[in-house]
Amino acid sequence: MKGEAWRRLKPHDPRAISERILDRLNRHYLFPENIAVIERGLQAASPPATSRGFDQPERLAESLTRALQQAVADHHLRVRHHPDAREPSDPFAPEGDSEEALEEYRRSESLQNFGFIRVERMAGNIGLLKLRRSVHPFFAGETATAAMNYLASASALIVDVRQCPGGHPAIVPFVISYLVGAEPVHLNDFDHRVEGLTHS
Repeated sequence: MKGEAWRRLKPHDPRAISERILDRLNRHYLFPENIAVIERGLQAASPPATSRGFDQPERLAESLTRALQQAVADHHLRVRHHPDAREPSDPFAPEGDSEEALEEYRRSESLQNFGFIRVERMAGNIGLLKLRRSVHPFFAGETATAAMNYLASASALIVDVRQCPGGHPAIVPFVISYLVGAEPVHLNDFDHRVEGLTHS
C-alpha cells in the first residue's frame, strides 16, 4: 500500500471510512470473492454519522474491526486509529518505521517480554514454551534465542500458543529453526496479490 494518497478521515464519518476500507480490500485483499460479504457486513454495522458515541475514533475502529471479522472470520482484518493519520508502514519490514517509532514499539513489547511469557523446565525434563504474541525477531530475537537455548536439552517440548492471537510471521521460522536439522524445511507460503508473488 506504499505510495498511495493518505488523507485524514473524520472519525464521525463511518461511511467514508468504510468506503476507504473497501477500496483497499478491492486492491489488496487476497480473497476478492469475499469482498461482497464484507461490504454487506460493513453496511450493517456502520452507524449514521450522527450516532452518539461514534465521535470516538477508537470505538469506531473497534466496531468496524468486529464487522470485518464477523463477515469472513478473518482475524487479520483490523481497523486501527492513528491520530496523526500517518501512512501505515509495511508490517513485514520493521525497519520501515522511524527510529522513534521503532524504539517505542520495542519498549512496549519488552514490557511483555516480546510475547515469551513462560519458559519452564518441568518434571520429566519436559520443556514448556508459552507464547502470548508473535513479535518480529528484529525485536524478539535475543529473547527467543535465550528461551530456546534454555530449553535445548529438554527431552520433549510443549509450545503453548492457545492465547496467542498471532502477530508477525517471521518469529515462527526463527523458533522452529531450533527444532529442525540443517536441511531446508517448507513451512508455509505467503501470497502477495498486488505483486503477484509467492514467498515461501
